[in-house]
Amino acid sequence: MSFSVNVKSKPPGPIKGLYQAEVVSEGLQLRKKGSADILIPLGNTATCNKQATVSLVYDGTELAMQVVGLAIKNQKLAESLTGYLSQGQPAPDIKDYKLPGYLIALALMPFVIPIMTLGGGIPAGIAGGLFVGTISIAKNDDIPLALRAVYVLLITVVGLIATFALLIAISPMINAARNP
Repeated sequence: MSFSVNVKSKPPGPIKGLYQAEVVSEGLQLRKKGSADILIPLGNTATCNKQATVSLVYDGTELAMQVVGLAIKNQKLAESLTGYLSQGQPAPDIKDYKLPGYLIALALMPFVIPIMTLGGGIPAGIAGGLFVGTISIAKNDDIPLALRAVYVLLITVVGLIATFALLIAISPMINAARNP
């Protein structure tokens, strides 16, 4: 099963951009349409930072591979990849890092706001901001799973209430501007 990594290299070279990555017995296989496959072998000295980025040297080039994806625990997977590539830890199984479907659905709930308000920049901006918060909470393993679901739901409900309160508060000004 594969996942996505965004690769940057120093010095800038041909290994860059979005790749599909797959954990294999020899290391980490990177694939990109139109490019030759790359095998990052086991035994590399790899480090992981707090932006879900695995850094290592491959073929004399420094690579920074950021694990990306909406439905996976990016930071946890990056940490496990670092341990696998450099410290001989067991190979990570991507299935262990996937978020439950119901948690993803709950995290996407703020996007009902622009639908319920029939669009507009303010509701869409509020929904986008709330989504950043809800997906961050959904991916946080430090909070128990049930509590994450409750927090995500509460953020969405509070966002809905605040959006409608804001729209009700500014509707007289909008009506006054339309009917001078």
